[in-house]
Amino acid sequence: MSAQPKRYRAFISYSQRDKTYAQRLHQALEGYRVPVDVEATGVDAKTRKLGRFFRDDEEMGAVTDLGATLEGAIAEAEALIVVCSPHAAKSRWVNQEIIHFKRTGRVDRIFAVMVDGEPNASAARASLECFPPALRFKLGADGGLSTQPTEPLALDVRKEPFNRI
Repeated sequence: MSAQPKRYRAFISYSQRDKTYAQRLHQALEGYRVPVDVEATGVDAKTRKLGRFFRDDEEMGAVTDLGATLEGAIAEAEALIVVCSPHAAKSRWVNQEIIHFKRTGRVDRIFAVMVDGEPNASAARASLECFPPALRFKLGADGGLSTQPTEPLALDVRKEPFNRI
């Protein structure tokens, strides 16, 4: 029995203070066309586009239950893309979105994009940490964050022109 396709290729999680980066990433991903000579699963045969990506400003209108709406979108996404920055590292919403996605058992489908700050910042430079706690630690048996660290990998666009994404 095959799994039913998801509505979104990915859910883009970001702090509102990183909205410009999230918008650019969203536009780049939805506008990207896979080259004809590249074999790709789930790509529209006619347009060669990857499909839809969820970003709250683009997909949500006025809603009565923000949490339930976001959880539904996460459930309908094949992957989670986290825009990482000191703002994201401090965002309760970004952290909760990561935790919720991890609870679905798809931790291997989380992709981080560093746009500002530094990964695994020392205590003296903690304000520069770009990874939210939910990216830095595994989930415990109870579904909450444990103290067991992980080593997230991330695409680093901090020094590259953003149009390279």
